[in-house]
Amino acid sequence: MVKKVFFPKFTKRSAFWDGSFDAALEFEFLVESYISHVKLERPKCVKTTVSQGILFDHLINIWEFNPCPVSGACNLYLLVDFKFQSRLYKHAPESP
Repeated sequence: MVKKVFFPKFTKRSAFWDGSFDAALEFEFLVESYISHVKLERPKCVKTTVSQGILFDHLINIWEFNPCPVSGACNLYLLVDFKFQSRLYKHAPESP
C-alpha cells in the first residue's frame, strides 16, 4: 500500500534579483492556494515563508545542509512549522 504524502504542486513562480522567488502552491485535496517566499542562501540553507494567502496562519520551512564525514553526502536539518487558519484544514495532513 502506498501512503499519500502531503506535498503541494507549483502553479506559478516569480524569480527576483536576489535569488529568492515567490511560488504559488496548491494541494490536491484543497482548493485554496498560497504564495510562499523562498530564499536560497547558497550553499547552506533554503528558507520559505508565507507572504500572502488565507490558508495558513503561519508557515515556515527551513532546509539546512551541513557537512558530514561521508564524501558527496551531507547532513540535512529540516524544520516545517505551520498552522492552518481554518479548522476544516487543521487535520488535512493526517488524512488517509
